[in-house]
Amino acid sequence: MIPTRSLSIAALTLVTALLWAPTPGSLNPGSENANAVISLGDNLQKVLDTLGVPSGIQADSQGVAALTYADPSTDTNEPTLRVNSGIVIWIHPKATLKSQGTPRPAEGAYLGQSVQQLVQRLGQPSKFSAGLQLVSVEYADGLSVSLANGRVVGITKRR
Repeated sequence: MIPTRSLSIAALTLVTALLWAPTPGSLNPGSENANAVISLGDNLQKVLDTLGVPSGIQADSQGVAALTYADPSTDTNEPTLRVNSGIVIWIHPKATLKSQGTPRPAEGAYLGQSVQQLVQRLGQPSKFSAGLQLVSVEYADGLSVSLANGRVVGITKRR
């Protein structure tokens, strides 16, 4: 037989843990970015819809993308958030993530754009090359687009 007092302490501990545990889509209470419009567990499309076009994206071979937004509260050399398989897995502790960034252009390629949207806007590329981490496509007008994990991560224009 288990003493009643032990059950009460165990029940109280369990309830406390459940109340204070972060849930998907939320940040820990008291975190500096707890009121942000983007939360852990949000998908990349929500990030792009809410914050706009990032100023930079770095992708690695494991499917993690580091997105950078202009945010005066963070160091500009650090990513604002990290996404894996299209889900936000890390947010810079000081990022506010509250303001709309650069809006998506009405035409052409932009960082974070899906490959499907890119092809719908620009059609079939004239050249294609695949590396270890990136796929590069080039269009007849000299536009070169780098792709990783189904998204545009780099854009250059040949002169």
